[in-house]
Amino acid sequence: PVHNMSLVMLPAGAPRDAGSCLDGSPYGMYQILNASSPNWIIYFDGGGACESPAGCVKRAANGSRLGSSKKWDPTFVANSLLEKRCELNPRCSWNMVRLPYCDGSVFSGTQTKMAPEGYIASGHFNAAAAIRTLLADTPLAKAEKVLVSGASAGGIGAFLHADYVRELPQLKHADVRAAPLCGWFFPDV
Repeated sequence: PVHNMSLVMLPAGAPRDAGSCLDGSPYGMYQILNASSPNWIIYFDGGGACESPAGCVKRAANGSRLGSSKKWDPTFVANSLLEKRCELNPRCSWNMVRLPYCDGSVFSGTQTKMAPEGYIASGHFNAAAAIRTLLADTPLAKAEKVLVSGASAGGIGAFLHADYVRELPQLKHADVRAAPLCGWFFPDV
């Protein structure tokens, strides 16, 4: 079966509260919700890091998905994340959230204002705002199991946010685990 994830843009607000892509465009996430499942996957996308302020400016200016939400598709086919055959994937029926990568800081940035060069790296705030939105608008607070994962820069994001998710008061009862696919190094950004 084809699993289409729907884009949900976060409510507008300051980067600390609502997240932001490098170009200042709003943050969002893709999700598939299954009301009959108490289990969740939170997946951090990869895409390399800005290796310099000039690299961040270039990502912000070119309008690509790695620096802006302006051209994100309204749906995302999740088969590559769920595997094409659900009978081979025991997590196929879980609620799934995909956190796009558009901040260049491996989900670690905490900028709250546009840099003089013309970009904002607020990746930690992107993840935090998405998780707060999920807790407010979905049954995530009733989760039994939560798997935090990601690849490449998203693998680092998963490492950085696994304890953050585990320590949220609303998820203290849940079995929260991390399984980054890759991202063992921390670039010098």
